[in-house]
Amino acid sequence: MNKAAWQNTNWHVNPWNYAEEVVKDFNLPKKVKERITKPLEVHVHPDFGLGVANTINAIISGAEVIHTTITGIGEKAGNTPMEETVLALLAMDGINLGIDYKKIN
Repeated sequence: MNKAAWQNTNWHVNPWNYAEEVVKDFNLPKKVKERITKPLEVHVHPDFGLGVANTINAIISGAEVIHTTITGIGEKAGNTPMEETVLALLAMDGINLGIDYKKIN
């Protein structure tokens, strides 16, 4: 196995139940990291506009790799948009991913 990925492809997770069920009740990211030495990845879709919020919740909860696309182009409702995610992380949480933010416009 070369990775462990949490995928929300059926749009049943929102930021509120993710924080409550996945993190608080099950402590899933910590349990996965105790058993698997590979980076924990997250892959969500922006159904109902919640892709960025779910991705940020996953990062704060311990995910180390995020699956995003430029402008959110992708299957279903699209994929989590990279530009919105990295700018939200920078502006809201002070997390600088080391990219050239001037090129995002």
